This record gives sequence, structure tokens and C-alpha cells, in this order.
Amino acid sequence: MTMSGYLRHLRIVWSAACGIACVLLILLWVRSYWWIDHLQRLSSTFVSDICPYDGKLVFNWSSDAENLELAKLYPVTEWHLWARTVESWRGQSAPPLRKRLLQPFSLTLSPNQLVIPFWALVILASSFSALPWVPKLRWQFSLRTLLVVTTLFAAVLGLMFWLGS
Repeated sequence: MTMSGYLRHLRIVWSAACGIACVLLILLWVRSYWWIDHLQRLSSTFVSDICPYDGKLVFNWSSDAENLELAKLYPVTEWHLWARTVESWRGQSAPPLRKRLLQPFSLTLSPNQLVIPFWALVILASSFSALPWVPKLRWQFSLRTLLVVTTLFAAVLGLMFWLGS
């Protein structure tokens, strides 16, 4: 098989993976209006939480003493997954679906929380799915350029992690 054949198959696999991610995000988006799922990691020094809720994906992290008291109940660092209905959490019924679906874009970043609406993630995933098929975007990079960009990306992520902890 030639190099162009490999690239064509790579584009197909990339588009399929991004398409599957897009469909899964849509399913999680719809589920978030009726169910609150928490994926929580507890350790002796840190608590982190991922929670799809009301059309948004919420990331929480904390090293506060109040949350650490909760973490001390669990002797081992581990992940916990639990779910409950939106009505049981709010104590009342949810607003109509049409009011909840038409939310403006709001990217919230506080010191311990990041909130991203699902529709922005769906648009991002679908854009990544279609990107390899745009005819004018046939980028070619050398291995050296790829390694430099990967190193810079890893350094920025490491810096962000270091500053956040």
C-alpha cells in the first residue's frame, strides 16, 4: 500500500473516532438533563470531580480541608462513580426542556471549577471529524516539527498542572 493509501485510511479512522466521540457527547448531553453522574477521585490531599449536569460538563478540583475530611473516609485513592436524578438533587422538577436547550455559551473558569457547555464540545468534535477532508488543508510536517510541537504542548500542559496543584 502506498503512503497516500495509508493517509486515506488514517483520515477515515480519525473521522470515525471523532464521529463516535460526537455521538457519545450528544448522548451524555441529553442524559445530563435527567441524570447527574459524578465521577469523583478522592485522595488524602486532593479531590477531583467530573459532573455532566444540565447541558454542561463541570470539572471540579479542590484541596480544601472540608473536602479532605470527606476523602479521609476512603483509605485508598480511588475513583467513585455515582448517579442520581436531577429532581432528587434539586428537590423540584426541572424546567421545560426547550428552556434548558437554548443556553448561551458560557465558559466558566473559577479557581477550582471549569464549566463547558456540551454543545460547544459537540461542535468541536464534529469539526475535528470533518477537518481531514477539507481539500486545502493537506498539511505536511517533518518529524522534527512534529516533535518540537509535541514537546511544547507537553511543556504547557505540565506547567498548567504544576500551577494548578
